[in-house]
Amino acid sequence: MALNRLKHLGQEFFFVGLGQALAILFGLFGIRLITRVLDPPQYGELSLALTVFTLSQQLLFGPIAGAVARFYAASKENGEFPAFVRSVNRVGLYSGLTTLAVGMAAIFLLFLLNQLHVAALTAFTFVFSLLSGWNTIFEQLQNAARHRVVVAWHQAISQLFKFLLAYLFCIWFVSSSQSAMAGYAASAILILLSQIFFYRLKLAHASTDKPGEIAPDRFSADWFKNITSYASPFMMWGVFTWIQLSSDRWALQLFSSTNDVGFYTVLYQLGYYPITILSSVLVQFVSPILFERVGDGNDPQRLFSTQKITRRLTLFSLGLTILLSLVVLFIHAPIFRLLTAPGYWKVSSYLPFLVLSGGLFATGQVSALVLLNSRKPNILLPPKISTALIGTCLNFVFSYLAGLSGVIVANLAFSILYFWWVFILAEAESKKALRSPISREAVSQ
Repeated sequence: MALNRLKHLGQEFFFVGLGQALAILFGLFGIRLITRVLDPPQYGELSLALTVFTLSQQLLFGPIAGAVARFYAASKENGEFPAFVRSVNRVGLYSGLTTLAVGMAAIFLLFLLNQLHVAALTAFTFVFSLLSGWNTIFEQLQNAARHRVVVAWHQAISQLFKFLLAYLFCIWFVSSSQSAMAGYAASAILILLSQIFFYRLKLAHASTDKPGEIAPDRFSADWFKNITSYASPFMMWGVFTWIQLSSDRWALQLFSSTNDVGFYTVLYQLGYYPITILSSVLVQFVSPILFERVGDGNDPQRLFSTQKITRRLTLFSLGLTILLSLVVLFIHAPIFRLLTAPGYWKVSSYLPFLVLSGGLFATGQVSALVLLNSRKPNILLPPKISTALIGTCLNFVFSYLAGLSGVIVANLAFSILYFWWVFILAEAESKKALRSPISREAVSQ
């Protein structure tokens, strides 16, 4: 039995790793494609527009997806999965309508200001944001159900289609940020159709009440409350984290140039993004297992066991970050020559610092699982909001003082502070779980 379970876990980890590895490879291939059709200023425009996408993810769809991942196992364990799905649909509908309303208002305002160029870019960006938000919810639902092959498939093709269609739209129409974003939106449509197909294939039968066993409406109301309550802290700090995540690009736009925004975006995508993806392999693989293991979080012994595993994963992620940063320190130039157009090569020396920043932030996210296991995301409010505000200030100050290099230093300082603060809180929560009588008994055994 133990051998079969180990084999099954090994297969799951393989597909999680495969999906993320292909996502990284296709992303790197996509950067090579997109930098051939967009010069640094155009790439900078695209990057600035994507801050709208980041806002919808941080403020609306990301928190909902996180709640889906956290409560899927509990809803199945309690026999209330159909009610849970209805609640997810309801929250997702509200988020979609909010995104649509804000997008239409922004486009209307830009038309009144005669900013047609920006209005077109904004329209495609909001379409991409809305569709990608629903893709995120579907992906977390499949991952919570541990349908690893389905998740791996969508992670890989979403990266491939996004960059490939952006490149093709620039070739077929005109080489511009609008064409690239239209390609992003088209890819999101294809991915959403695939997500719906696999949902119907894998999960739809489980989300339908059996005849004569209709789940009471109160279950739907209870799950709606659970989802919104759990997601609320994420939404509260989402505004601040979005400001921090976007402020580096906007600070460069304000105090430097769109050209530097393009350089920074390539550095971010080659350095910061891949290592956060590598660390998310751990989170994606273990989080549904941990959430299934911990259940509703009220059993001290189950909680203590998951906290111990999470701490080990945090230390592993930290070691991986340091190792990869040192490796990139020696090979940053060949990486840029291989993956970018010649116009971007001169900034390759900054790459190791983005790797270190991304790894430290991702390690903080791994450590935060301790608090999510305990259903205490509200404890993360102080570090999330405070570090986001500090990081935003650092981005503007250092951009003003030193341009591109200043923003990179500011990003690293933010990541160090975030990791340290979350790790301290996670350690305190783990010690609290350890002080439980049942947990002490488990340790003694």
